[in-house]
Amino acid sequence: MLNAPSWIGIHINIEGEELDLAKCKVDNFSRVLDMKRGVLERHFVATLQSGKRLEVNSTRFMSIVRDEIGAIKYTVKPLNFSAMATVISDVDADIVNQDSNYDEKFWVEISKHVDDSVSVIAETKKTKFQVCTAAVTRLSVDTQNEEPILREKYAGKRFYLTLKENETVVINKYACITSTMYYTPDEIEAKTDAVLYEAVSAGFETLLAEQERAWDLKW
Repeated sequence: MLNAPSWIGIHINIEGEELDLAKCKVDNFSRVLDMKRGVLERHFVATLQSGKRLEVNSTRFMSIVRDEIGAIKYTVKPLNFSAMATVISDVDADIVNQDSNYDEKFWVEISKHVDDSVSVIAETKKTKFQVCTAAVTRLSVDTQNEEPILREKYAGKRFYLTLKENETVVINKYACITSTMYYTPDEIEAKTDAVLYEAVSAGFETLLAEQERAWDLKW
């Protein structure tokens, strides 16, 4: 069973400092798998080595209503500073399985692109099974600039923005994962975009409400 390409990457950099929990002082950390609502929630307050403190909350789920859709709401609140920052949101198919022999990788890149969305189509080496992973990221504040990041099996976007003390920035990320189990190789990218933008149009709160209602019926 192969690890799928990752769509969850959201990377924060504040004036040259990465928000890396392995390098920060972390307070009030919690991670909750809420099986009643079908969501994974995380909260923490991080102090960077420079002394900058920020509060982060995230809510993530794979939709039980829209089988091909995943969504993240990620909020960042600077507690004692204002600063320039960058946000990188990506799709990464350059992954390994921990139980593979000799660190072998099993995905081959077919194509990738960055425009409003980021997308990677990857194929399994032996069975030629294709998976298209695409994501759209929306920020609650205006960005000064956006730039693409492309490398092997990877597509991302870097957003430049200003963080203001005690003002929360909301990052909503929507992803669609489709495969040649359901679509032909010729149509997989177009089908992925169509399903993805239906979710983007609905918005995070609508998708979350759908999720909570569906799980409530199951319980």
